[in-house]
Amino acid sequence: MFLYAPGGSSRIFALAEAVGDPERDPNYKPNDPGSCQWRLSVRYLTNMPVASGILLDDIMCGERDLRLSLRQQSHVRLLAGESQLAYSKLQKDKTA
Repeated sequence: MFLYAPGGSSRIFALAEAVGDPERDPNYKPNDPGSCQWRLSVRYLTNMPVASGILLDDIMCGERDLRLSLRQQSHVRLLAGESQLAYSKLQKDKTA
């Protein structure tokens, strides 16, 4: 799972994998901004400061406008080419 910072940065900054099943958050408060019904334990494979992440423009393969897709939905499934580019660029930037 790639983690993305929306807004002005538009960067992918982390790669994580789930290490358990989703669970209901007992501290969920529907009226609190940012509160979520679900939580998921993850293990980070790569986690860098948002400012060091990769730009969405750098992983677009010409098949769609990824920025538009993310404006329309809270999460999207990356296409194979997008995922491969994101993975290789995160690994490269991690070692730089």
